Amino acid sequence: MRARIGQAVVSGAAIVLAALVAAPVAAQGSPEQLTISNHIESVIVLPEGAKPLSEYSRNYVKLSDGAVMAVYWRPRPPYEKGMKCGRFIQENGADRPNIQWETCSDAHIEAENRRIAEIMSQFAPVGSSRWHAQTEDLPMQFGGHCNYITIIYKPTLGEFESIECNFYR
Repeated sequence: MRARIGQAVVSGAAIVLAALVAAPVAAQGSPEQLTISNHIESVIVLPEGAKPLSEYSRNYVKLSDGAVMAVYWRPRPPYEKGMKCGRFIQENGADRPNIQWETCSDAHIEAENRRIAEIMSQFAPVGSSRWHAQTEDLPMQFGGHCNYITIIYKPTLGEFESIECNFYR
């Protein structure tokens, strides 16, 4: 994710969020794990529509069959002052609610930025790699197109089984 801080509400959560977005840190994992993830990152060709590797939080886990599953994730940018928020309005007799758009309140922006920072703290900072203990620890997203890429790599064969963007929108 690239930091578009601009006019973001300045709060503790926004500052933490900006730091997580803007400051890559050293990769996290054992020497063996880092050798594998460094190799993957040096040879991978991301799918059409993907952003540069440096814009992703890169998260890895070793599967029970020895394969490596990676999730490259571009979290959403921080909420900014002046952004629009949607509110569902159920009108009488309508089969589905309509969305009413209005400017987000400062309190809503601060709460969302705190929530995003908490979620992001569990994964590799953008521009970095991190190994996790189990697949349940990896980021998960429904939708997102190439903001969320799932990779299966077979270290013993030295080849990728799959590299796929999440095409659900």
